[in-house]
Amino acid sequence: MSTQFAWRVGVRKFAVHYWRNNQSPVTLDALCRIAVASEVSIASLVQGKLNNGYLQLSLDR
Repeated sequence: MSTQFAWRVGVRKFAVHYWRNNQSPVTLDALCRIAVASEVSIASLVQGKLNNGYLQLSLDR
């Protein structure tokens, strides 16, 4: 799942691994990419105001 998310957002898989394990902060550029890929506003993403608290990406595009 991390591989698909990384591909969708346009980052490497190890970056997602570091974010998930709190080894590095998510950059503003990455937040913008995640927001665009998931079709949510950056404010909603940062505040965690997402569907049931989970970021859901449509991978069928």
